[in-house]
Amino acid sequence: MTRIYDLRGVNYISDVLRGAAAFSDAAGIALRMQALKNELDCRVIRVPYYHDKFIGHEALCIEEMRNITEAADREEIDTWWDYHHWKTSSKAKGGMGFPADWVTTDIEFWKKLLSTNADDLWQKIAAVQSEVVRALDDYSNVVAYELVNEPQFPGTEKIIYDRFATLYGYLSRNIRQLSNKYIVICEGNGIGGAAMQPQFVPLLMPDTERMIYSPHRYILNKMDREVEKVKRWLMGWQAEGKDVRGVAAGEWGVGMADYGGTEPSPENILEMMRQWKTAGFGWTYWAAFGTGRNIFNADLTLNDKGKWLAWAQGNLYPV
Repeated sequence: MTRIYDLRGVNYISDVLRGAAAFSDAAGIALRMQALKNELDCRVIRVPYYHDKFIGHEALCIEEMRNITEAADREEIDTWWDYHHWKTSSKAKGGMGFPADWVTTDIEFWKKLLSTNADDLWQKIAAVQSEVVRALDDYSNVVAYELVNEPQFPGTEKIIYDRFATLYGYLSRNIRQLSNKYIVICEGNGIGGAAMQPQFVPLLMPDTERMIYSPHRYILNKMDREVEKVKRWLMGWQAEGKDVRGVAAGEWGVGMADYGGTEPSPENILEMMRQWKTAGFGWTYWAAFGTGRNIFNADLTLNDKGKWLAWAQGNLYPV
C-alpha cells in the first residue's frame, strides 16, 4: 500500500464526471496523464465525482473512471476517488453534488442529512459509493476513497459532530466491506454562520481500519499553527487506538487574498508545500485542469502557477 507521505499530486477534474461531456475520451485522458507525469512527476490524482451526475449516467461515468485509472496506471500514478460536492447541489449557481430534489436550502439539507430519520439518504449515498468501489477496486493504483468532500456543519453543538461521526462510521463500514484501500474523511466547514469547533473535530474519526484525515488549505497565513493542530489530532486518534494511517491534504493552494490569504508566488507555494513535507503529510494541489485554478494550459504545458508548483516540488522532493 502506498505510503501517505508519497501521495503527492493534483486534483484531476473530469468533464464527464461533472456532467460537462457526453463521452469518455480515452486518448485525451492518456495525454493528460503523460503531461502530469512528465511535467510534475505526479504520484497521485484526487478525482472528484458527483452523485447528481452519476445517477442516470452510471455506465458513462464508470467508463470514464476506468479510462482515468488505466491511463494513470500506465504512468505509475495512483488514484484517490472523492465523493464531491460544491455548494451542495445544482440549486446554487455553479453548484453540483447532491441531487437537487434532496435540497430545499443548503443548511436545511445538511440538517436533514444529520437527522435521525435520514436513513434513506445515507443508503443512497452508500449505494453510489459501493458501485464506484466495485467498479474500481481491483485496480492496483486505486489507493483511497473519500467519504464526503468538505461536509458542511449546520451548527456548533457537539451533537452535530456526533451525527457526522455516525454517518462516517456507516459509510466507512460500507466501503470496508468491499475494499481494503485507504478511506478518507475530509475537513469540514461551518454553514449558516456556524464556526467549526476544533475541540469536537477529533470525535469525527470512525473506528474503521486504514483511515486518512484530509485538511484543505488555501491560506498560507498561520499555516504552521494549522498543521500543528492536525498533528495533535492525529496523535490523539492513534493514542486512542484508532487506525489512522496519516494525513493527506486533499486540496491546497495560495491566492485567496479576499479571505486573508497571500497572493500566489513561487515562494508562497514553496512555503506551503514545505509545511506539508515537514509534517510528513501527503497532498494533492487544486487543480490540474478544468477550474479557474488550473496549472496547465490548453496545450498541456504548465502555466506560471504550474511552473511554480514544479519548481517547489523539485526543490523539496528531489528525484
